[in-house]
Amino acid sequence: MNIRSIVLLTCIISLFFSRVSHAEETLPNVNQIEFSVTQSQQITNDLVNVRLIAQAEHQEANIVQRQINQKMHHAQTILNRYPEITATTQDYRVVPVYDDHQKIQHWKGQQILNLTLKNQPGLADILTKLQPYLNYNDMQFSVSEAQREQTMTSLLTSALAQYQAKAELIADAFGQSVYHITQTRIQQSPAPHPYRMTQNIYTAKMTSKEVSPVIKTGESRLSITVSGRVLISNQKN
Repeated sequence: MNIRSIVLLTCIISLFFSRVSHAEETLPNVNQIEFSVTQSQQITNDLVNVRLIAQAEHQEANIVQRQINQKMHHAQTILNRYPEITATTQDYRVVPVYDDHQKIQHWKGQQILNLTLKNQPGLADILTKLQPYLNYNDMQFSVSEAQREQTMTSLLTSALAQYQAKAELIADAFGQSVYHITQTRIQQSPAPHPYRMTQNIYTAKMTSKEVSPVIKTGESRLSITVSGRVLISNQKN
């Protein structure tokens, strides 16, 4: 098929659907009622993202580097006991600190450790074990992809059933047992923003004598909307 034939076929198809849509809008003795239903559910956030920082300061840059490496090594040794935790590092740097005369006073450095894991009862204990080596910087809770998919599937099943029941209810209110549903659209809610615990709770340095951090996972709301149009005859059955 050449380009001219493809263009011609596209025009014919477009004209066909345009006429179908126009015919639907101008059907005589037919009520066209737009309606929608929404199903939503509040669920507990089951995914945790924690950001911790290894920090050090000293007169010598190589000692700063060594101290950071030691802290990260201790943290990794602890995390090796928990294979379900995904750990990534970033932002490793050692920089000079200058005095008012632009002379180097000392050196400071840091490295960030990001942890991703499922929310679980032992989470506070894991974080407590890391406290002697790392400072808390940030903690976020969100819905995992698996839980989101499972919840949205359940919501869609309920929404479609309610959608069809509502169309039948509308037709019944018009005294009709026969109706047609057209232009059905399904819209899911966007991924909710992560629930974030206040940053300044974790920036202070902690020691092994500190108590376990208080953890509140929060919740997220997922929703799905099904909308469309129901066609009902004005003529009595």
